[in-house]
Amino acid sequence: MGEVIVIGAGGHARTIGNILKLMNNIKIINFIDCFKKDNEKIVNKDVIQVENIITYIQNQKIQDVVLALGDNKKREYYFKELNKRGYNFLNVIHPTAIIEDNVKLGNGVVIGAGVILGAEVIIKNNTIINNGVIVDHESIIGNNVHIAPGTKIAGRVIIGNNTFIGVGSSIIDNISIGKNVIAGAGSVIIKDIEDNAKVVGVPAKRI
Repeated sequence: MGEVIVIGAGGHARTIGNILKLMNNIKIINFIDCFKKDNEKIVNKDVIQVENIITYIQNQKIQDVVLALGDNKKREYYFKELNKRGYNFLNVIHPTAIIEDNVKLGNGVVIGAGVILGAEVIIKNNTIINNGVIVDHESIIGNNVHIAPGTKIAGRVIIGNNTFIGVGSSIIDNISIGKNVIAGAGSVIIKDIEDNAKVVGVPAKRI
């Protein structure tokens, strides 16, 4: 049975913990974070407060980690730091997800409950595809992206690195979204979006 330490103890960590319980041959050692409540547990596992997450991980006899951090910047930082030290990032996939055979997944990907990934979709490293998301054929989702619950992404959409797409958003086909974009909840994206933009609305407009 593979043993993992989960980095993070917020709301997203609870989602991760529940998925890991459903996966075969995975044993959670504990959850770690720089902040915690007294006697806090997640899926009956201890949450340990540590001063330095990287140092703590290096002192453990494990090679597999899970990043349970919803914030793209924090998740990117720990992915880079631990990756260059040779750690492995587990893909966390809910058993109810529907994933076509020719989908390509990077490392450290999270696929939530009820997700549908269509033909030839590519999900790159350290990306969260949250509960109930649909990603249709040939779409490419970049590194360190977070697609929030209930989002629907049509075919041949490209989403750049470090982008956040808010809950319940919709993206029509053949759209290109740049890196470091933030799309607010319920956005309907019908035009390309440049790097570093913040958009919201129906249709989505820059703010």
